[in-house]
Amino acid sequence: MAQRKRPSDDVLHKLIKDSGGNLSRVAEAASVSRAAVSLWVQASPEIQQLLQDIRDERVDDAEDSVGKLIKGIPKLDANGEFIGWVQRPDTELIKFILLTLGQSRGYVPPNVQAMRHQPERQALIPGMSNIEKLSGGEQESLIKLLDALLSEGAEDIEHTDLP
Repeated sequence: MAQRKRPSDDVLHKLIKDSGGNLSRVAEAASVSRAAVSLWVQASPEIQQLLQDIRDERVDDAEDSVGKLIKGIPKLDANGEFIGWVQRPDTELIKFILLTLGQSRGYVPPNVQAMRHQPERQALIPGMSNIEKLSGGEQESLIKLLDALLSEGAEDIEHTDLP
């Protein structure tokens, strides 16, 4: 695409708002490359903030939708009595929310719970009580490593096996 002159902040503001913050759509509307739009955004702190605000609104909308999916949508009769579901609560989403946002309330992944209740694993690593700070993949790698240490002995594990 041919490189065009950067539009005014007002025009760029409108393009970004109209596109919902999708820079590819802004590029298409302005007949330029997405890279050009990215440069335009980087050149203006006000436009950067606008883009961030629009994206934050999208996250807010997603959180609202998550709330509805967690609660489900009940089907009510004419008297307002529950008679079934239009959309059942999403149990997988409920588990995800509890295991990610509910850890401070004691909801932790089963692998972390197992680590807490196996002193032989905890004794191998100082600071094991902070395992919740590891990502899920790091937790899995650590569990595999600890299992190997317990079953095969530390001398069979090479340093390169560490996560």
